[in-house]
Amino acid sequence: MYPKACKSVARGQIAPCNLAQVTYFTGHETIIATTRQSGMTRWRKAMFAMMSRNAQQPGTYFNIPCAQVLEIGVEFEI
Repeated sequence: MYPKACKSVARGQIAPCNLAQVTYFTGHETIIATTRQSGMTRWRKAMFAMMSRNAQQPGTYFNIPCAQVLEIGVEFEI
């Protein structure tokens, strides 16, 4: 099964390619709740970080085979 995003190949919108040899680059953010002062309360920071961790990954959403995904990540504090 191939990703939903590649249906445009079948429609002739982009040049045909061997989808089994394509590498997909996705992004991943890791949010860390800190105790530093900001405009957001600590429990809201923790809840936002938890919801971010539980969110579905792009590779899973687009049904991309795991061996074809290259994930680029970044950590940042809120």
